[in-house]
Amino acid sequence: MVLVLARDGKVWIIETVKYDHSIPLKAEPVLVEGVDHVKSMLVSTDYDEITFLKEDGTVWNIDDYNPWGSNKPLYDTIRFAKPVQLENLKDIVQLKNNHYAIKKDGTVWNWGRTTVFSKKSREVALTPVAPYQINEISDVVDVSSTLDHVFFVKKVGPQQVEFRS
Repeated sequence: MVLVLARDGKVWIIETVKYDHSIPLKAEPVLVEGVDHVKSMLVSTDYDEITFLKEDGTVWNIDDYNPWGSNKPLYDTIRFAKPVQLENLKDIVQLKNNHYAIKKDGTVWNWGRTTVFSKKSREVALTPVAPYQINEISDVVDVSSTLDHVFFVKKVGPQQVEFRS
């Protein structure tokens, strides 16, 4: 599957052969209904979801996570699930991986499912956590994260940045 963000802010989806995205399965791209004026987007195939940042600073999500596995491909999920606006996320300027967002005022927000890894299994929360502000951090200009670390880049002066983890 390939998602395309057009210059006009519309999102298109093209179904492809699973391990060779250069081979389309459908003749034409399909418009993703319910989202427009999109500035950027992030795809999480782990949770079968796509998050969209609109030009107005709001964040929208298509989420069809199924912990028991699904016979429905992500392509169908995107075409038929309705996008939902995430509450509390307004004035967002950047979406970052692992469900982080940076607001215009430099605050950082997080949401989504928690994942607990053990030697024998991987458990994912069934109900996603609503967006919440990460306390005690501000003036953030960038975020980078892995499964067990998060790094924040703060602006501390006109030409200076500070790294926190």
